[in-house]
Amino acid sequence: MGDRRGEGNNLWNMSLPLDMLGNRMQAIAHAPKDAALEPAYLSVSQVAEQLNVTTRTVERMVKRSEFPRAYKLPGETAPYLIPREAVESYLEKKRPQSQD
Repeated sequence: MGDRRGEGNNLWNMSLPLDMLGNRMQAIAHAPKDAALEPAYLSVSQVAEQLNVTTRTVERMVKRSEFPRAYKLPGETAPYLIPREAVESYLEKKRPQSQD
């Protein structure tokens, strides 16, 4: 067998036509936002932004069990992960009820 380390065999050296690459990038950039593609868990900073509070407040809320099934990753300084559905449920409870 011959030497397979030549530049022609390196996948990183392969070049795609610019229009093909451009179309792929446009398709990704303009893809419809699908709920199935959204992450199931949010970071503390993402939740803080949604609730318009500090990250410290969100950490306290997690410790008070205000977000069911939120958990801390292993490690002393590891972040919390909070289920998206728990945040949505929290927001629903806090939304003012209409006076019909």
